[in-house]
Amino acid sequence: LFAGAVLNGTTFLSLYNQLNVFGRVSIAALPAVGMTLVILSGGIDLSVGSIVSLASVVSAMLLMERGRSAASLAVLIPAALAAGTAGAWCFRKLARGPGRPGAAAKAGGAVLGLALTAASGIWILRQAPHGFPALAVLLLVPLVGAFLGAVSGMVVAGGRIQPFIVTLGMMSAAVGLAKTIAGKGGQIHPVYYETGYSAQAALQGTAPRSFDLLAGKISLFGVPLFPVTALFFLASVAVFHVLLTRFRFGRYVMAVGGNEETARLSGIRVEGIKIRVYAVSGAL
Repeated sequence: LFAGAVLNGTTFLSLYNQLNVFGRVSIAALPAVGMTLVILSGGIDLSVGSIVSLASVVSAMLLMERGRSAASLAVLIPAALAAGTAGAWCFRKLARGPGRPGAAAKAGGAVLGLALTAASGIWILRQAPHGFPALAVLLLVPLVGAFLGAVSGMVVAGGRIQPFIVTLGMMSAAVGLAKTIAGKGGQIHPVYYETGYSAQAALQGTAPRSFDLLAGKISLFGVPLFPVTALFFLASVAVFHVLLTRFRFGRYVMAVGGNEETARLSGIRVEGIKIRVYAVSGAL
């Protein structure tokens, strides 16, 4: 910052350039928020860059491919598991109460979870031939990262293996998975927004124009100023600041990172906390 100000202060320190830099930095800063949680818990995650690469491949293919591709199959399992788990958890929390047996709540949650798992899987398979809307891509692709992060967390927590070793292996696995899903040893999948832009675009279809808005800026009095990508970063900072300072989850993360054995003896489910922070890191 100092060097830029000295060499070209007028241009470098302008509001337009600072907002532009902020938007570009936000792309790397968003995974850094998840990494912060992992470090606070006493771990490290080397796989974030590879998971970003995998996410970009899956995003492009979901937007452009028509038909059941490797990308649609890649999001099928994480999305189905997430829908089923979230549904079952919410049902159990709402159904349990004074005078209500826990067994019935668990059984109802299991039934609802299985139903949501099946419904989400069917929707993805039926949507694949038509392409996925931008909102669906924004919801589905982070689940792939969360799934891989949770796998790393389970190996770290359950196998008592050093996070450095586990996430180093996941780093290689995510790159290999990205190349496999892309096809032909890492085929490039460009994203087009206009029909007839090229023969490939006409064959595969085009991406929703709304997805292109993510690379734009929010206008003020007709002047584009604030980058959209920065909104995701600021929102994640705000959310996890509240989680770490106002909720039990944040206190548990700090406790595990401070002294894992003391946290375990205090009744904290250390393994569950580790799995969650690695899943969050993968999702972001």
